[in-house]
Amino acid sequence: MPIMDGYEATCRIRMDERFNKLPIIAMTANALESDRRRAFDAGMNGHISKPFIPKELFATIKEWIHIDDSKEMEIVNEDDFPKIDGLDTSLGLSYTGFPYLYMETMQSFVENYENITQQVADLLKSDDYKEARRYAHSFKGLAATIGAVEMQKIAATLEKDILEKKPSIDDDLIAVEKLLPTLMKNIKDTIAAHPELFED
Repeated sequence: MPIMDGYEATCRIRMDERFNKLPIIAMTANALESDRRRAFDAGMNGHISKPFIPKELFATIKEWIHIDDSKEMEIVNEDDFPKIDGLDTSLGLSYTGFPYLYMETMQSFVENYENITQQVADLLKSDDYKEARRYAHSFKGLAATIGAVEMQKIAATLEKDILEKKPSIDDDLIAVEKLLPTLMKNIKDTIAAHPELFED
């Protein structure tokens, strides 16, 4: 968050005795054990790393609030979903839970990151490393969620190099640009060919 992160927000919430028993669960792309400890030290009750698997999310939430689990979560038949070059669709479906959510997430990926290399380059030219890193971080997270494993790895390197202001940032952007057009085309073609998959 631009003004206050979740850790500080939790600390402030816990200062008010009315909210001592309010369940707070961290949801973050930071998955190290030190990140989990930081969440618990701030007063959070649980920690979920992104991209998350819906069943694991619901299981964590269920520890703290009552949920009617009389209805089991729908099991997606992965064989019914079209294969997309550059994506692990089984992984993407496991993260999103439903075909229509997977399709919407892929559409969001296209709409927000088709021009990411130019946008990051422009931010770096303006010496705005903070915003460039935030953008790369979001790109990494959504790439992981849709199962773009190779792209997610490149994005993770890009984010790290921006944070450390390494000269290899240009190489990272070239690596993204090498894969991105084909990946975007494959996603767009799937979206256009299967409008029925957007139905809940």
